[in-house]
Amino acid sequence: MTTLNVSEARANLYRLIDQIAESHQPVVIAGKRSSAVLVSTEDWQAIQETLSLLAVPGMGKSIKKGMAEPLAKSARYTITSPRPAHSESRDRRHGCPARHRSASRT
Repeated sequence: MTTLNVSEARANLYRLIDQIAESHQPVVIAGKRSSAVLVSTEDWQAIQETLSLLAVPGMGKSIKKGMAEPLAKSARYTITSPRPAHSESRDRRHGCPARHRSASRT
């Protein structure tokens, strides 16, 4: 991991941000009192999502098990659009389900 002092990072901040976003390599910025790590927003969000998933009991084990399973054995899922409701149950003027139409008349 690359380490820069604060002055170097400040002098090249825009270039540094672009470089980190493109390379996905974090950079340590070392100050006199403490240090920090600069990562891209995309990488930070991925880190947060990973931590969130691993906080769920048993999730890490489940992920490892799933990664070990051959892709050909995995269940196949398809994303389909929801089926349109039957025209008899829809208010033709407003497109609202009939139950909402009658409830609003009371």
